[in-house]
This record gives sequence, structure tokens and C-alpha cells, in this order.
Amino acid sequence: MPLQKYGLPLFLLVIAISWAGNLLFYGTQKIEKPLFLRHYYEMPVSLLVNSEIYYIVNKDNNRDVYQFELPNGQPLYVQNNMVKSEYGRLVLKSAMIAPNMLEELQKMEEPLSIDEVKVYYSNGESDTISVGKIVVYPDDVENRTFKQNFGSGSSNGDGSASYTADRDITIQDAYYSNSDRLSDVMNLNVNGKNAGESGVFPLLVKKGEGLMLNYSLRFPDKDVRRFDAYTIRFSYQESGKEGSGINHFILQPELYDKDLRRYVKLRKGGDLP
Repeated sequence: MPLQKYGLPLFLLVIAISWAGNLLFYGTQKIEKPLFLRHYYEMPVSLLVNSEIYYIVNKDNNRDVYQFELPNGQPLYVQNNMVKSEYGRLVLKSAMIAPNMLEELQKMEEPLSIDEVKVYYSNGESDTISVGKIVVYPDDVENRTFKQNFGSGSSNGDGSASYTADRDITIQDAYYSNSDRLSDVMNLNVNGKNAGESGVFPLLVKKGEGLMLNYSLRFPDKDVRRFDAYTIRFSYQESGKEGSGINHFILQPELYDKDLRRYVKLRKGGDLP
């Protein structure tokens, strides 16, 4: 009799508590508009195209990015928006810059420092957002001297990129953006040698030979720096030519599964430096 008497109300109470818990869980993940991550990029203008700008959005939000506008008024179109990670109703996406305006961009004569950009969404809305610190500078390298074979990264902070030289070149340096921010956690190797040690450069790479970059990022637990995006790059000089070229690849933010919820909570509370 007691089970029959209290069974249904108890069941309904459990359902109500579960429903309230789910409602609270989804409520903590609600963001009114796309939340852009912080990017620490330094690159020549010719490599700005195909770079990625990361943002978090709710699954039911129809505001994909279709265009950015730089502080100098230059538009940057987006060729696609790719899903990188998901958790609950949160989705991490990247907006990849299209090459449409490369010719116009290459006319720039002075470096451009980008803290904020105007963003246009697919639903017709627009906003001015902070992107971190992106420095774009002119370059006059007409032909790439490397073919990238692959690039990879893992959730433990390790990654690599492999290249093949199209002609004889000399690697002058290898480094990463915002070095002061990462100097205590980054280990960068070029062809098995620590890039931070003296005597590694200059490094001759002959035509047809490979170049391997390996990096290891070891952030302390709960270190918010791993939620940012960075670039690793190396400078080189072609044999018989003056001036340097630059090659780079982007380190994706380490935002996986529940990290998305934590990141949104930190940003809402203003707890990120």
C-alpha cells in the first residue's frame, strides 16, 4: 500500500527534479551571440588567407560568420565554417578566411595590428568583436618554396608539421607568436633539434629534402592559455636570393568536450585575463 500510495508522486518528483536539472544545465550554456576566442597570430599578409578564426555558438543559433572587416576597412570573406568540437548545446567552430581579397591585401605597405574586427553573420546581423592580437605584415614572396605534407595535433598538446623543400633554402629561425605568453610551456624542435638552443640555425635544407617541426605544449592544470590560438612559424632564405620568406601553421585551441562549458562560464564571469 505505501508503495502504491507514494510511488507515482515520487516518480513525478524525480521527473521534475531531472527536468529542472536539465533546464539549469542548458541554461548555463546559453550564449546570446557568438563568443570569439583570443588569437595570437603573427603572419605575412599572403598567409592570412586560409587562416582560422575560432568562435563558440549555440547549436540552435543561425549566425554563422560570412565576412570580417579589418580596422582599415578591408573586407575578409569566409570560405567555410567548420565544426571543431561539441558539448551539449555548445559548438566550437572556425571561420576560414577566403583568398578572394589577397591581391588587394598584398598592397599594404605597413604592418597592421588587429585587436577588434567587425563581423557580419549569415542572418544579416553584425557586431564588433575582440579577436585577441593579430599582427599582419607585408611580404613580397611570390612563390612558396615548401610543400606541406601534413600537419597534426593532439589533445595532449603535442603536434607536428612536415614539409618538403622545392629548392635549396636556409632556415634562419623558428619561433611562435606571443613568445612571452608561451615561453614557459612551449618546446619547439626543427629536424629533431631544439629551436631554442644556440647553433641550430642557420639550417640548410636542400631541394627535395624534408623539414619536420615538432612542438610540445605543457600547460599546468586549468591554465586558461590553452584556450587561445597561436601560430608557429619559421623564416627562411632561398639560395642566391635576398630577403626572407615566412611559413607558418596555426595551433588550434585546446577546447574539448566539457572545456567548452568551462570556457563559456569563465568568459561570462570575466575571469579570463
